[in-house]
Amino acid sequence: MPALIIEVGCMVFVVAFFFCCGAILKNRCFLYTLAVILSFIFLVNLAAVTLAFVYKDKIKDDLGAVMNGTLSEYESNEEIRSGWDSLQADWPKCCGINEPQDWIRVIDEIPESCCIDTSLSCTNPDSENVRQNGCLGDINDTINNLWTWGGDVAIALLLIELFGVVMAISLGRQITMISSGNYEVV
Repeated sequence: MPALIIEVGCMVFVVAFFFCCGAILKNRCFLYTLAVILSFIFLVNLAAVTLAFVYKDKIKDDLGAVMNGTLSEYESNEEIRSGWDSLQADWPKCCGINEPQDWIRVIDEIPESCCIDTSLSCTNPDSENVRQNGCLGDINDTINNLWTWGGDVAIALLLIELFGVVMAISLGRQITMISSGNYEVV
């Protein structure tokens, strides 16, 4: 993650450098280079947003497959047990993939992390002390909410990037016209 932040910071520096140099020096080459860089960034972001929306359902399916694959390893793998217990007890406070019976089919018991009150027994999947909501549905609901919000933000950023491209080209053209004598500098 820190490397990504450094890379984004370097890209912002390069873009700002070309814009400042182009505007201050009235150099259309800098401005057109800025337009090309911003166009490249725009296209990469557009591709990423498009792929994210196209493969949204595949991501959800893959999540269900991963959850299903780890269910049987609950008793033998400490990391998987810790992950499931954290998921079920802390967020989104659920039990199993789709229902508590998922645990009965795989390990013949309900984990303690499914219990609403851990001081009480929750061996019966139909008990009032067992959370009845499955984790996959809750996670998918959260993903849908984030997807909507993230999509709005992504579209706004794409529009800002496109505006930057148009402004760089426009300023470059104005500098070209002024330097060729088609306009007077006031």
